[in-house]
Amino acid sequence: MASQSASKSPQCRGSLPATAFLLLFTLTSFSCQDSHYADSLQTVLLNRPPGMSVQEGEIALRDGDERKVYYKIPFQAPPNLVVVEIRQAWFKDKGYSKSDFKFLQQEAAYFKIQNDHAEAHLGSWATIKWRAEGIRSEKPSPPEQQGGGDRPAKMPNSSKPATPANPH
Repeated sequence: MASQSASKSPQCRGSLPATAFLLLFTLTSFSCQDSHYADSLQTVLLNRPPGMSVQEGEIALRDGDERKVYYKIPFQAPPNLVVVEIRQAWFKDKGYSKSDFKFLQQEAAYFKIQNDHAEAHLGSWATIKWRAEGIRSEKPSPPEQQGGGDRPAKMPNSSKPATPANPH
């Protein structure tokens, strides 16, 4: 009998460090999920007010172009609007940055954006991704405006035209 209890004892001691490690790992991984990170679960799901809507889209703009873009679903008030990234661009000497795009007007149903790149009139262009976050309106966009303002022609050296706004 003494040999049986001795053989079971090391297995029990071996699982205690593994259990402690698993518990410590679990606690520390949850502590990293706080609202300091935009993509954290708490920020995205728990702090979202009812009726919150996120819409994204892409638009291609030539140097100096100004365009009006309608949201598929309008917001109650002008949403928080940002340029997320530059998807594709062509320029001669100076590369594009997000700050080259100016929001000239922001309304609940649309926004106006301008390509303010420094190499104006040299044929440069860029396709950007934008994101709008706000409270969804109960009124839909008029049919003539749905999907309208953000479908430019295909840019030179581009493999595809910009895609329409996608509500999430």
